[in-house]
Amino acid sequence: MGVPFKMPPTHPFNPLSAMRLVIAAGVDRRAVQTAFDFVFRDGRDVSDPVVLADLAQALGFQTWMRR
Repeated sequence: MGVPFKMPPTHPFNPLSAMRLVIAAGVDRRAVQTAFDFVFRDGRDVSDPVVLADLAQALGFQTWMRR
């Protein structure tokens, strides 16, 4: 079907922090799609604090945690 898909490095993974960011961003379609793309299109590990900071930035939050 031509849908880009890449599994995250570990599965199952803990999505709780990413889900909290989506809720804080307003639980709209854009926020959900952004998080979904991070995990399943790009295969990024949202349990990694650096990746989580990237997701927060993509959702429009100021990043407070950069290493």
